[in-house]
Amino acid sequence: MSARISLKAHRPSGVLRAADSKRLAQMIDKTRIKDLSQIIPLAPFLESSQLASLIDRQHSVTGSFDKLVALAPFLDEDDLGNFAERIFNSEKDSHFLKALAPFMNEKSLGKIARLMNTEQKERYLIGLAPFIDEKVLTEIAGDLMKTGKLKILKQLMPFINEDEI
Repeated sequence: MSARISLKAHRPSGVLRAADSKRLAQMIDKTRIKDLSQIIPLAPFLESSQLASLIDRQHSVTGSFDKLVALAPFLDEDDLGNFAERIFNSEKDSHFLKALAPFMNEKSLGKIARLMNTEQKERYLIGLAPFIDEKVLTEIAGDLMKTGKLKILKQLMPFINEDEI
């Protein structure tokens, strides 16, 4: 019995060379992926751009906020913002936004926050507030003040510029 040790066996798990990552992405391209949940276990092994490309090709990205949450740590924040906007625009399903917010950029979150109706703002805006640009949040707070939604405004006070209202 020989006690040979392969260097490949000592590569940390979850770390692929760029060539291996590219080859994995090509193999996935040839496979018919029916649902984003099939991509989730592979996400740690793919480059962000490869993962975004796979998600972009899925027509089922609408209505998949829960699956997007699982993929969020592996995506570029701009790509994640684009996917989140597409899902939000098609489904108006805001409750998953709180889980995506730490991985998204302020611009995308602000855009989505502006699209929310009053009921969605009442339910979800305070959870997103720490991740939204202060200027955008202040504008939204001003609109809420005009409509008499003072309860939401009170909750947003730590995150807005009071001098601008």
